[in-house]
Amino acid sequence: MLDLRIGEGEALRVLGHWDVGELLGFPGERGGTANPAVVVDTAAGRLFLKRRNPRYAAPEMLRHDHALMEHLARKGLCTPLPLPTRAGGRWAVTEEGVYELHPYLPGGPHDATSEAQVREAGRALARFHAATKDFDPPPGKAWPRYHDPAQTIEALQWALGELAARHEPTRAGRAPKAAREEVLALLAVAEELATIFPEATYAACGQLTVHGDWHPGNVRYDEAGRICGIFDLDWATRQPWLVDVADGVIFFAGVRSAPLDPSDIRSLTQPFELSPPRTAAFLRGYREAMGLAAHALRPLTQFALARWLWCRADPMRRKLPRDLAVDYLLDGIWGPIGSLRQTDLSHMLFA
Repeated sequence: MLDLRIGEGEALRVLGHWDVGELLGFPGERGGTANPAVVVDTAAGRLFLKRRNPRYAAPEMLRHDHALMEHLARKGLCTPLPLPTRAGGRWAVTEEGVYELHPYLPGGPHDATSEAQVREAGRALARFHAATKDFDPPPGKAWPRYHDPAQTIEALQWALGELAARHEPTRAGRAPKAAREEVLALLAVAEELATIFPEATYAACGQLTVHGDWHPGNVRYDEAGRICGIFDLDWATRQPWLVDVADGVIFFAGVRSAPLDPSDIRSLTQPFELSPPRTAAFLRGYREAMGLAAHALRPLTQFALARWLWCRADPMRRKLPRDLAVDYLLDGIWGPIGSLRQTDLSHMLFA
């Protein structure tokens, strides 16, 4: 498993690559479930130090993301471009990893009780999409389909293999036979989705450079309730714009029983309840800033279902200890599946 902590010693070793003076404080504020990151106070001010996950650390990926940040800045969107190193580049490479140092942008977190902020999340996403329509990305980050049901099926088959060799209950007390039956039922859902939502349908949806991870942990709001910072472009690449809209429905419009902690994958992917008023607010916010025909939203339910299944199936193998993986996969997964399978999200724009 990836070490998601940057300690003070590591920060001290790495900061020498930038002309920011001495480390004056280490508040310890952290972020991300894939890229370790931490706030540092230096003689040059408060900054955000990020160690790139090796999955997203290839030079061509960094060049793509930095070109996108520069493009967005020219369009008036606030995404913190990494500071140049002493050597003149925008990232530093050490034995410990690949690092970026960003300005620290002020602003407050998303208020999950505010429908106005949900609507603003839709508007800000539309502004992002409008800005990336004419982005001409440098080569090297042409990624395959996001949240592909085929990858979910592969992960679920891995879970079945884990259970086949198990005789004792899981850590959460699930009997192996019962857990296996539940995973088989999930596999049936994923296989059905693969049939009704094939690659051709996915590819036929309008494409542009998406954010790829549109959730409350990747934005900040100013005092007027407007999004004043957009972060974490690791997943930004050319995909259908509905990828981001589905994320907005799940992560901004969905209602959760516990506060969402974006630095904890279990919190970030906790079960949610669909809220027609909040979903309508998000979609109306998007339409206000972007323009949106109702028929363009018809595949949205399939995008959201694929995303939710992938939210649990992908981290299960990469971000959880092996002995907790199956329990994480199954914990509360069926509520959102049931709601999404019974709902046409495109109708909620007019709810």
